[in-house]
Amino acid sequence: MRGQRLAFLVVLGLLVVSALAMTAGIRAASVYLQKLPVPAPRLLSSIYPETESFIRIGEDILESPETLETLGTDNYLTRNYRPKDEEGATTTFSLHAAYYTGMIDTVPHVPERCFVGAGLQKASGSKIVSIPLNLGPGSRLRLERDGYPGSTPEELRPIVREDGTRDIYWYRTSNIYASIKGTDVRVPFDPSTLRMRVSRFLNSEGDVYSGYFFLANGGITPNAEGVRQLAFKLEDKYAYYLKVQFTSSSVESPEELAELAGAFLDEALGEILLCTPDWIELQMRERSGQTED
Repeated sequence: MRGQRLAFLVVLGLLVVSALAMTAGIRAASVYLQKLPVPAPRLLSSIYPETESFIRIGEDILESPETLETLGTDNYLTRNYRPKDEEGATTTFSLHAAYYTGMIDTVPHVPERCFVGAGLQKASGSKIVSIPLNLGPGSRLRLERDGYPGSTPEELRPIVREDGTRDIYWYRTSNIYASIKGTDVRVPFDPSTLRMRVSRFLNSEGDVYSGYFFLANGGITPNAEGVRQLAFKLEDKYAYYLKVQFTSSSVESPEELAELAGAFLDEALGEILLCTPDWIELQMRERSGQTED
């Protein structure tokens, strides 16, 4: 009996030492299995109800407590828009955005699941399409290499050119936004690569197109599965993602929905980004030891 007890204590001691050694090794390798939350700097509901070309229809949609429990966050925005120059509102769309942070252990809510669960019929397979943003004359997006306006470390700039140099875009918000007019917002991804996953659904009135993309830890993806790849890198201490979704029964193809989304984002991308952490700034602070656990 005494020998068995001694053997048990030896095994237990080895397990404790192994666990401590593993924990120390993980810390030494800067691997983070637990992710810390990143508070959103602004609520999505604070997004101004109009842009230069689009205006809100009615009031923002407030979800029921049951829906909020399913949604998994109370930082969200559901709002209908129409072009300002269309009095009859023949072209309308719904913007839905939701912010999550910390340990993201659930699959993001997407139309392929939620719409079908709500009774709509999925009419076709999903299609990934590019969102055409204006990067030319008249765009609110400016490259940092053109002196607009800051000094992002070279290695943190997301755009890699053929000669190996790197760059990043900044977005200048419109003067229409009283509280943030003329604010410069860093864009942590290459806007020329922005894409969305679009599906067509059927309801009693006809076709409904819905598409979405995610911004997670500064990266972008049109796939729910891609959120984990972006937000759960072992070397990242923090995790967050924002789902941005556009839905319309006024368009006739995934490409047309993407064009509508692009026209809106040309005027509202900066304000949406202001509702998410500046991921590059967070990394810069992390390097300088200014962040807190």
